[in-house]
Amino acid sequence: MSDRLDLYFRAHTVPVGAQEERWVKGEANSPKEVLLFHCATTADERQDLMVGAYVCAELENGQFIAKEIGLFHRDGHPDELRVLERFVKGSAYELGSIEQFRRNVFLKYLKAGELIGAYDAPLQISRIAVKWNKSTRQRRGFSFYFRLFLDKKTGKLRPSGYEPGILIESLDAAKAIYRLIKYKFHEQDGEREEEEKGANIHVLDLKTLTATLTGEAYTLSSAARTFGVPASRSRKSRARVTKLVVESLLRDVTGELELLNRHTREVERHPVGLVPERCYSPATLAKAYLTEMGIKPPQPKFSIPNDMNGVAMQAFFAGRAECVIRRTPVPVTYVDFHAQFPGVSSLLNCREMLCAQSLEFADFTAEARKMVKRATLNECFRRRFWQQLRWFALVEPNDDVVPMRAKFGKREDTDPTLGWDFLTSKQPVWLTGPDVIAAKLITGKPLKILKAILVVPQGVQPGLKPVKLYGQLNVDPLSDDLAAKLVELRASLKETSPALAGGVKVAANSAAFGLLCQMNVKDLDPSSPLHVSSGEATYCTPAAKVWEQPADFYFPEIASLVTGGSHLLCAMMECAVRDAGGHIAAMDTDSAMIVSTKHGGLIPCVGGPATLAEYQMASRNAAIRALSYAEVDRIRARFEALNPWSGVPFLKLEKENFGSDGERRQLYAYCISAKLYCLFNLDGDRLLVRKPSGHGLGFLQAPYTIDDWKKKTGREWAEKLPPWIFEAWHFIVSRELGLPHKPPRW
Repeated sequence: MSDRLDLYFRAHTVPVGAQEERWVKGEANSPKEVLLFHCATTADERQDLMVGAYVCAELENGQFIAKEIGLFHRDGHPDELRVLERFVKGSAYELGSIEQFRRNVFLKYLKAGELIGAYDAPLQISRIAVKWNKSTRQRRGFSFYFRLFLDKKTGKLRPSGYEPGILIESLDAAKAIYRLIKYKFHEQDGEREEEEKGANIHVLDLKTLTATLTGEAYTLSSAARTFGVPASRSRKSRARVTKLVVESLLRDVTGELELLNRHTREVERHPVGLVPERCYSPATLAKAYLTEMGIKPPQPKFSIPNDMNGVAMQAFFAGRAECVIRRTPVPVTYVDFHAQFPGVSSLLNCREMLCAQSLEFADFTAEARKMVKRATLNECFRRRFWQQLRWFALVEPNDDVVPMRAKFGKREDTDPTLGWDFLTSKQPVWLTGPDVIAAKLITGKPLKILKAILVVPQGVQPGLKPVKLYGQLNVDPLSDDLAAKLVELRASLKETSPALAGGVKVAANSAAFGLLCQMNVKDLDPSSPLHVSSGEATYCTPAAKVWEQPADFYFPEIASLVTGGSHLLCAMMECAVRDAGGHIAAMDTDSAMIVSTKHGGLIPCVGGPATLAEYQMASRNAAIRALSYAEVDRIRARFEALNPWSGVPFLKLEKENFGSDGERRQLYAYCISAKLYCLFNLDGDRLLVRKPSGHGLGFLQAPYTIDDWKKKTGREWAEKLPPWIFEAWHFIVSRELGLPHKPPRW
């Protein structure tokens, strides 16, 4: 019996009322001086300032050199002050109160437009502020002020209207925008902040810059360890000020100076005029290269109609992730498409669309119907076939497997999630050409196409120029795909700088599709209705206060085609395995767990279509066929016809398939749901967790951190996920298999 579900689609929106940019971006110049500071906080939930350290440095010969190092303390704690006075006695360290630091150091740098930096800058700035309040102008912003005065009219302390404050608008947990403001008091509407016109603010969050270069979130201690700079390993708050606390604080702030210099040198290796304080994510890197090559933002260049953007957004679905064999351990081979999204971008030749002088959206209905009718799995392994897939189709699904976003859960508060399932709908929907072909491969029958639109690039945009990627690789927009070149760069960095290679990987995915579907949350003032376009639907909403504003390189026509192409690769793999008589236990965007053993054959599996001669499980003799390693390798070899990379297979074997000696070992998978699985080896009754999923685990509170584990055990930890996730999965799977197990101590 089929379920009746509401479907949810993405949309392209435009405010009906005109909007102006309220805030001035300021100049991205290069300050010659920098102030770095770090605070130690109390151990309670308030995390108030206890003691802080700072470094004032000047730019000399391309790096910042410390000119002054000092400490500042809170008032009203004479015992802490005595500890600090003893510490600085006979040294070159400066010592002052928090008020002296704010007035004589922090505000001096802020008003001069020099660089102010910290690791986790929003937290550090909030610790030294004298007043904060929710921003009256930015929904996700907080205003911080650093000087108070006594209002003679009210007799109350208020922030000074003559000293600047900082508005911090959080973009996410890793990055924020900083704006210079002044406090204004108005009799009629109370407190407000106003931007300082023409003023520049330079705030650098080293945590954000580290994430930009590596693609990962680091604590100060882990970043220092990764880049080889001195810093304290302990991140715990202290109950009181001691000599050890002060020494740890000074190591942190001087380590931040060294980290700033190393990161700045790394940023300068990209010859695209990047300013460290304007680096928000690895996507910033990709955007800078596109701009340097002279590629103009697509929306103003092509004047793409809203309804066409609406078609592309309705057809835009994220990566395919699913669990087919649940709560039943099965032997698998773990395979992965190398750099899938950049690879699909190369196969579709999206560079030609991005660099075109103009775009034409031509009727492709008859051609699309013919193409889908004759499409076969063998046809999909031809590279020329892929360059014919840059089209969108309005289809009427009738028991066809297509991507859909719906509330699959039974609870009323269930959020819509993405899945691939059989769909019948009298209301037609738009899909990408690759998704339409994928549906044909999975079911064997063509979708009903009502109409189709082909994206036709015309000419070449003038003014394009080559760049030198990382000072190593030439990238010519007339012939090279930036995403593909970033994949090459990542390969060259992987051995020497694995952390930096991670950032380049994220930048490559951004260049392939991430930048092209980026939208930024914008507060609307005044409120305005939104004109919504999604496929065939167009309508206006009531007045809205928030809008998802398309970013500079927003180009959903490419973004949806690239993700659609990734779905087609997964469908091709699914069909190849199915045609060989095998099964896939789970898929996760660009990877799959193919049920297989060295020699193949039947294995027990609940609900399997085959039967075993002997009962081997409580579920009686149900079984499925496992492919042999050789059969899996033959499937992998078929994808080499599409391989855009040199020196690495397109569908490659992941490291978890091999032991520490490099020999192939039998891998097993235990899957609970999409993106929640564990890959492991068995050695008698000993279970070794190889790749656990951390999806959703520790979301509210983790039992401990990697740094906690290292401090307790005195050992290094090479995995990205913390040890407790390995412990959790070891317990779950061991219990399921009836192996010896103990609950984790935590």
